[in-house]
Amino acid sequence: MGGEEKTVGDHVLVILFLLLLLLVAWTYWFRSRPRTTEVDIEREGEQKTRIRHERGADIMTTTTDTTNSTLDKGLSLYTALEPFLYPSLNPALVLGQDISHHCPSLMYGELSRETLQKALALIDEDLGGLPPRGEGSFIDLGSGIGVQVFVAACMWGWKRCLGVEIYEKRAKLAREALRRWEREVVGERDRGGGGGAGRGEGANGKSSSQEQSDGRGGSGNCRCSDRDVPLPPTLAVDFACGDVIDLGVEGFQVLLLVSAAFTDALMKTLAIALDGQPVGTFAICITKGLPSPKWEVVHKEEREEPWGRAWLIIQKKIVA
Repeated sequence: MGGEEKTVGDHVLVILFLLLLLLVAWTYWFRSRPRTTEVDIEREGEQKTRIRHERGADIMTTTTDTTNSTLDKGLSLYTALEPFLYPSLNPALVLGQDISHHCPSLMYGELSRETLQKALALIDEDLGGLPPRGEGSFIDLGSGIGVQVFVAACMWGWKRCLGVEIYEKRAKLAREALRRWEREVVGERDRGGGGGAGRGEGANGKSSSQEQSDGRGGSGNCRCSDRDVPLPPTLAVDFACGDVIDLGVEGFQVLLLVSAAFTDALMKTLAIALDGQPVGTFAICITKGLPSPKWEVVHKEEREEPWGRAWLIIQKKIVA
């Protein structure tokens, strides 16, 4: 009897010993296994965020490179076309030296093409984007001889580009450049494709460049005095001579105002005239912005212009 009890006791001790070994082994495994702590979770979140940011940066870089490439090509294209558009100019006539002392707002200073390129790049990359190609329209209020209108037409695929100039002599120079544009660019393109003449008015009252191309250029080249030049992305260019207040300028997505010499009173009048522009419209102003709470300043930087230092101000219509 005593021997049987001893045997049972031995078995119990063995079982207890085995259970103890299992407990020790489990404790060792539990303590040595990788554990997810709050720090680990935070680090994992930071890693995922970093990856997302890197991917976003890659996408943004690609978009930026594409926009800059498009605008760079457009600027090079205008440089190639400029000798045909403006073969000779009278500086005194362009500057308006005969009238600027009577009306300071008519003082003329040509904006650098790089500043317009910079403004368009900022709008497309950082401020909401330029309108889709072939849909938006560009207008230069105080377009002078029309240089910036042609630059814009070469840089982006607008539905149309319009310049408005109140000083008749400068507006005439812009019209002369437009006739060369229609002859050298639009006309050669249409003749090469079996189209009609590149000048004159269409039946609907549009200039031939508007009627034949609906504003959009395309692939292929035009021929300017035996030189092959790529077609501009915008062919529908026009100019008007008159007061912005009387003409009405609704329906444009990007406005340009080289307003450094504009008086404060004129800027207030322009702000009222532009009150009907839809929310989301961009105004590129030089030195003086539109004095209205409906136009928010979304970018401002100092630039070197041909006449000296000036402020590049980009405003966006935020209130209807």
